[in-house]
Amino acid sequence: SELFSLCDWYFDINYADEIGSAVKKAFMNNLLVFGFQETLHNRFFTAPEHVYTKETAGKMIERVRELLAEPEKIEECLVNQRLAAVAETPEKYRQMLLPFISCHEKLYML
Repeated sequence: SELFSLCDWYFDINYADEIGSAVKKAFMNNLLVFGFQETLHNRFFTAPEHVYTKETAGKMIERVRELLAEPEKIEECLVNQRLAAVAETPEKYRQMLLPFISCHEKLYML
């Protein structure tokens, strides 16, 4: 668990079984997830543009190098990853639900 807080990237390229929902943990810790089509353990948490085949591993490496050279683009990738998983922050849910709840419930939420 400490490892997830120390890293910025997660590569789902292991052919063995997934250990302890590692991809989900990486996603929940806001790590940028990359993987091979052949080894993905949880496609739900990996943006389609970060899924490569074994044969296109060089393209994955190229993309990682691009992001390392332009780190300001990483946040955009993380946003796209969350959107691909339809993940929202608690604040976004509050904003979406506010119009549908009563005044009393609104006071409780604040």
